[in-house]
Amino acid sequence: MDLMGRSTPTRHATVELHIDELILHGFPARDRHRIAAALEHELSRLIAQGDLAHLQANSIQLDHLDAGSFRLDSGAQPSHIGRTVAQRVYGQLSPNVSVTTAPTGGQSHA
Repeated sequence: MDLMGRSTPTRHATVELHIDELILHGFPARDRHRIAAALEHELSRLIAQGDLAHLQANSIQLDHLDAGSFRLDSGAQPSHIGRTVAQRVYGQLSPNVSVTTAPTGGQSHA
């Protein structure tokens, strides 16, 4: 804030993320579009509210990002699966940030 009481505008970094291919093993093919939509929505939310300051000054390109294996309850909805994958991806982009992941138990997926 300046001395006159006016707010100084903040600069927001522009983040552009392109996922060329999303490979999920162990999920029904019919759910792929709903999983992808939920992933996109959750990843956008996490990036918008999160701290990726370490990426602001640099342009990075990853040829591969492994979100690892995780467990979901059987019958997990595509929206939940997509959110879980997004949280895992975001965790890889911002290793100093802790995000809530799916509860353990249920089926294991990679």
